Amino acid sequence: MWGDNRSGQIGNNVVVNMTDDFWKTSAQTIPVNVLDNVKAVSCGNDYTAAIKSDGSLWMWGDNRFGQLGNGGTGNKVDEDGDAHQTVPVKIMDDVSAVSCGTFCTAAIKTDGSLWMWGNNGSGLLGNGTEKNTSKPEKIMNDVIAVSCGRSHTAAIKSDGSLWMWGNNLSGELGNNLKGNVKDYSGPYPTVPVKVMDNVIAIECGNGFTAAIKADGTLWMWGDNDKGQLGNGGNGNIMHEIYGNICQTVPERIMDNVSSVSCGDDYTAAIKKDGSLWMWGRNDFGQLGNGTQVDTKTPGKVMDNVISISCGREHNVAVQSDGSVWTWGYGGEGQLGNGDGLSLYSPVKLSGITGMLPNAPAATPTPSGFGDVQSTAYYFDSVKWAVAQGITTGTSASTFSPEQTCTRAQILTFLWRAAGSPEPKGTASFSDIDSKAYYAKAAAWAAEQGMITGNTLDAYIPCTRLEAVEYMWRYDGSSSSPDAGFADVKSPAVDWAVNKGVTNGTGAATFSPEQTCTRAQIVTFLYRAFA
Repeated sequence: MWGDNRSGQIGNNVVVNMTDDFWKTSAQTIPVNVLDNVKAVSCGNDYTAAIKSDGSLWMWGDNRFGQLGNGGTGNKVDEDGDAHQTVPVKIMDDVSAVSCGTFCTAAIKTDGSLWMWGNNGSGLLGNGTEKNTSKPEKIMNDVIAVSCGRSHTAAIKSDGSLWMWGNNLSGELGNNLKGNVKDYSGPYPTVPVKVMDNVIAIECGNGFTAAIKADGTLWMWGDNDKGQLGNGGNGNIMHEIYGNICQTVPERIMDNVSSVSCGDDYTAAIKKDGSLWMWGRNDFGQLGNGTQVDTKTPGKVMDNVISISCGREHNVAVQSDGSVWTWGYGGEGQLGNGDGLSLYSPVKLSGITGMLPNAPAATPTPSGFGDVQSTAYYFDSVKWAVAQGITTGTSASTFSPEQTCTRAQILTFLWRAAGSPEPKGTASFSDIDSKAYYAKAAAWAAEQGMITGNTLDAYIPCTRLEAVEYMWRYDGSSSSPDAGFADVKSPAVDWAVNKGVTNGTGAATFSPEQTCTRAQIVTFLYRAFA
């Protein structure tokens, strides 16, 4: 980690290499190792959360609102009497995802339950009150994704429905300014309310929100004062108190989007072809276009990007070769380049390689991963997949069962399950490098009639429907009795139910657009072909 460390948010016991008494700066300007065996991390306002490969959640940094979830304690107290935890402390187990807001935290456990704690202004914890809590409190079930904004929260349930709560001053909840509580700023809900369906990704910014639907469309709403919604600076209302332009219901912004991240007043989106697009506030060069001029429509920044994370006024991106790039405000060392200066264009960070979650492990490892318990439904499936050489996990000791599976991964798993047959030719897809680990799998799948078209969009998350369609086609595209689901009619789904691959997500639902995890994919393969 690197950056501002005044509250111990780096987690290295406030060891720094840059100080400034006038600006009260205490920062680490180059990356330092903090914690091992980490599979996910989220940074809030002066505090941090990390999930280890065994599912344990660790937190550190500012704890004045109880946002660390340990009862409001810390190993240090500042001059104002506020608690800070300057080294990681374990908070809870069985965590699959975490999101840090300004002063509150949300975590999803492996059973799909959502837990929140910390500051509860405007009801952003979703528990029906506005009282802060310093211990995790269960909010709702069946959650697959969550995002905490500055003062609002959003969660996606397994059926793709989007639920939101908290501050609604600028229409950031997308429900046209409705709520069960009202103050000078207007109404806002202190409990989750449904906003839209078919959502696969969500990101909350400072008074605005971005969502990606299953069809790859990006939708945005909320504050648009700096053009952060990417629609040219338009909105459906002018705020009566602050005079800023707002969009109080979701508006479609762009297509073919695979991921999105929101900064303080700006947005970044990665399209399915790996291109990175940005728009909104740009006073510190955070849009990466070489200027300090705000822009109200998406502008292309760079190619071959697989992940992007926006801070308040800076960004970190990882390209497909593992290189890490940073730009934007750097006054507190958050760019990791050692000098504390701002950058108006992306600059490659030396000495560090980004995580490439879609790359296979280099050598086989034995079964018995630390994050695969014997009681898990996928335990036998993982053992079988490793024994068959279908996957070797994400490291020597981790399988990452809750990690989203991509199209490239499932086709590679299926190809290996078939014995890794040599394709007759190379893939004709325009977006596949011949050296990609999944190139042979894609070529084979195309020859088998499992996939068609000119592009694969390899890094797009694989849905439940896509997964069973691939396997059904490989198995011969046979006919089966109607499975009777209300949300999908597909011969591939009928086959999957008849074969015992899956029984759906409910008595009458299959949830075809729900994304699949690594554990689910190997379980499907195990039930179909073991």
